[in-house]
Amino acid sequence: MENQQLVQLIRQELPGILQRDRKMREWVLRLTRERYADKDETESRFDRLPEELCRGREESTRKWEEKTTLGWRASYASFGNKSPAKERHERLGGRDGNGSL
Repeated sequence: MENQQLVQLIRQELPGILQRDRKMREWVLRLTRERYADKDETESRFDRLPEELCRGREESTRKWEEKTTLGWRASYASFGNKSPAKERHERLGGRDGNGSL
């Protein structure tokens, strides 16, 4: 029997053999588990995916907030650790811009 004929025979007969023969089914599953995740493992991965995406988003948000905060702190440092509003207030001699205190 040639290789191509054997492959065709396996494709025809294997589904029925797997339905009838538990030991053959388990053997094929063991063979495939070495290469492919089973149904439970695959579902578990899909269940974890939204949680991992959420954690990643939270981490990115935290890093962004840290950078933003550090950026403002650096800006304030250039004003002698005073906010721009406080600098303006002091430049105007404690007055708000309309001449009042």
